[in-house]
Amino acid sequence: MSTPRPETTLRVFATNASYIGIKGSIKIPTTLNVSGGYVDWYFGLGNAIVEAGISYTGTKFRTPIKITSPGGEPIIGTSQDDITGIIPGATVPIQLLHDRVNHTISVWINGVKIWNSISILDSHGNDVLGSASTAKMVFGLDDQGASSYSLGSFTLLKLQKTDGTWIDWNSSVPYTPLPSGSASSFNLNSYVPLSASLNAN
Repeated sequence: MSTPRPETTLRVFATNASYIGIKGSIKIPTTLNVSGGYVDWYFGLGNAIVEAGISYTGTKFRTPIKITSPGGEPIIGTSQDDITGIIPGATVPIQLLHDRVNHTISVWINGVKIWNSISILDSHGNDVLGSASTAKMVFGLDDQGASSYSLGSFTLLKLQKTDGTWIDWNSSVPYTPLPSGSASSFNLNSYVPLSASLNAN
């Protein structure tokens, strides 16, 4: 019998809090067997503040976004379905940008601006990301232990600095891996770029 794996992640942070954007592509696993929950691949800005990417439930792909304040206050949590071109084996571009002037976040997935200038002000009127933040890439899952998939990988990773320039996110950029939950279920291929497959329990 499989053991449930709630809130499990492979996370890698660009350690320095000096970024306002992140972009790259996820090579979705060619073989996906998902049941009793979901798997996901996403980017984030801040520790657990702005997160957006792709999830798969076994029947459909979704493009969720989650925004919380540094104190854990939920600001938004929603998703869209049926974005064209998101299928097993596809390479899908993802981009998150923080507009520090207007205090918003915008998200592009597969070339489509699916989240346009969403406010990231908390109930006190503060920008939850401040002037700059850490960035992260994540492989996640929440299931009953039976899900598995072949190798998936982030590629073409770039980070946007506060002056607007983009730099390559490679192993020369200081990073911190922070796995959580049943992270041993993943077969890690590399941390930067994050690449792994998933075993069923």
